Amino acid sequence: MPDPAAELSQLPDFYDDPEICTPVVFLDVDGVLNNHHTKARNAHGCIGIDPEIVPRFRRIIHETGAAIVVSSTWRRMPDIMHDLWAGIGLDCKARCIGKTPIVEQPVPGGRLVACPSRANEIVQWLVKAPWVRRICILDDANIEGSLAPWHIQTRMSEGLTDDQAAAAILYLKNQPYHRP
Repeated sequence: MPDPAAELSQLPDFYDDPEICTPVVFLDVDGVLNNHHTKARNAHGCIGIDPEIVPRFRRIIHETGAAIVVSSTWRRMPDIMHDLWAGIGLDCKARCIGKTPIVEQPVPGGRLVACPSRANEIVQWLVKAPWVRRICILDDANIEGSLAPWHIQTRMSEGLTDDQAAAAILYLKNQPYHRP
């Protein structure tokens, strides 16, 4: 069995080869690839990947040739990343070009805690990838600010829908990302 920690550590924080792929999907997992009704469980016993939702996500990747950047909190837990790849397929794993950085901020007492802003983490990744011209953010959280026009907000009650998958395909094919 592959070592999930080793697999996760091999993912680059960013990718800088514009010849490989231009469209990028920023992937949250919970509320996108699963929902409250998902029966599957991951290595932590939490909601896993829903096999009924996966074909919608795979359609996005295969119809657009998009690369995947994992922005989900799952990226912090190497043991459940194996569940992600097993759930969406090794061909999708091969399309993964990185993960967003974990942005930390100081709190009273001098400790650092993870910044709660998914948008900030995505911006940090995009700063290191100036070749990116088309993006789509699949997330059940609210993404505001300069990234809002490229965000498709899913809901934990249903996960990624057919209409949202179709919209993601349009974003990745027709809506260029404009850097602030």
